[in-house]
Amino acid sequence: MFRSIKILLVAGLVASAFLWPAHAFAAQANLVLVRSTLSNDVDADNGGLWQYEGGTVQTKAGTTIGTYILQRRVTTSGTQTYNTAGETISLFFAPGTSGGLPPVITVEGDYSYNSGAFGGSVSAASNKYHWIIGADATGAVGTSSNTNLVITWTASDSLHVP
Repeated sequence: MFRSIKILLVAGLVASAFLWPAHAFAAQANLVLVRSTLSNDVDADNGGLWQYEGGTVQTKAGTTIGTYILQRRVTTSGTQTYNTAGETISLFFAPGTSGGLPPVITVEGDYSYNSGAFGGSVSAASNKYHWIIGADATGAVGTSSNTNLVITWTASDSLHVP
């Protein structure tokens, strides 16, 4: 009896191996943030500063697919030690044919003034992109002041950002 249970158990495990994929699909969006505005607002008490940036979101091929806003926060006692800033980037994409609010993906993390690198994750998204929340995000400011932003997620490789 124990032998037949072992055989059934092993057969079940072997069969289940074919039902589950060996690995999850990974996909990524490679975007370029093309800056058109940049301003620094220093706190009146010199406690820190806000940095604001805005522009267009493009594909690596140069096609404009949306707009973005970016805010960086530097505080004298909290971020200066590492020469970093807290950073939030909101990506806005064209609304559907019915108009309304544009779909948005918001990324949060930190920015290094030493290297120009960004690291964080997707913290919020419109319903259209809800599946991307939690995805890793990395970026770096290029030589032309544009930021190369890469969002990487594990899920279906058929899902995509515009």
